[in-house]
Amino acid sequence: GTYELHRKVPYDYDSEFQDLYLKIAVALVEGHINVHEALIFQSEATNGIHTAKSGLYLRDFPGRLLLYPLEAATCAVIFFGGDWPDAGVAALCGLSAGLVEYAFTFIGGEAKILIDVFVGISTGMIGSLFWKFHGQQYCLSSIFLGTLYWFFYGTAF
Repeated sequence: GTYELHRKVPYDYDSEFQDLYLKIAVALVEGHINVHEALIFQSEATNGIHTAKSGLYLRDFPGRLLLYPLEAATCAVIFFGGDWPDAGVAALCGLSAGLVEYAFTFIGGEAKILIDVFVGISTGMIGSLFWKFHGQQYCLSSIFLGTLYWFFYGTAF
């Protein structure tokens, strides 16, 4: 017979975990481990037992707040053609986005559905204020897309 290892992938799936699940599935199919061991490894991967402490710190708040500005600034420049002033504004928007998500994580429940809306509003407001009051010298599309890149499906961990 054949085996299939199924795993529901959450909205912010983690590529490290995806790689671990693939390795578990391959080991199971090739007969290196049995189903019980595969389920144990899957639970351990979900709990982060095989992830470095620094990785665990950055995967959850408050450590995750360090990633938002860095991601927003670099994505604005690398992927969306922004320059250094755009990267600075995107970093500020990224910090704002991180704080919004952190706040909604504390509220929990159905309020988490509104994270994307409030991140978009805060990013739009900050970017627009810089554009309006600093001589319209910023590339808003690079700022907005660089900041919101984290929230595109499958790009965050």
